[in-house]
Formats: sequence, C-alpha cells, structure tokens
Amino acid sequence: MNRQLPALVEDNAHKFVEKGNRAFREMMADFSFESFTRQYDAKLKQGYRLHYLGVIKRLGMDEYLWRISITDYQYEPFGSITLAKEFVVGFKLE
Repeated sequence: MNRQLPALVEDNAHKFVEKGNRAFREMMADFSFESFTRQYDAKLKQGYRLHYLGVIKRLGMDEYLWRISITDYQYEPFGSITLAKEFVVGFKLE
C-alpha cells in the first residue's frame, strides 16, 4: 500500500505494478489503473494517512488491510493489498 497509493497520486502505472506478478500486471492494464486514478487521485492529492489494520492469511496468500484517512474527506476508504511469494497479486480500495 505504501507503494501503490503514491503511484496513484503520481499517476505512475509502472510504479503501481512493478512489484506485481505477471497476472497482476496484465490485470492492471492502463484502463484498470486509470479507473483507480479517476476515482481517488484528486482526493489522495489532498493528503492522506495510512492506518495498518492487520493481515489475513488466505489460500497461501497474505492480505494486508488498511484504513485510509484522506484530508478533508468524510469517508475513510478501506484498502487491501494481497501478496503471494512477495509479489502483489491483488489490490482493492473500497
């Protein structure tokens, strides 16, 4: 999450996927990355803080859970990033 959110703010798709496995890189084609930036870019540029909530082990993977406090935004999105063998295999913001 410490790599993905700054990549969204910087509009840097390469940085966003560079630690991902092949399937993640393909899934996050420009269209998918662009949908994240459209939805969260302006909000995240106002400033944010990450609050680590913990990790869940699922199907041999680790899913790291985060609460995101965005400056001057009343909602706190929930984020998760899933790793398998140290590669990013999933990313969600809700």
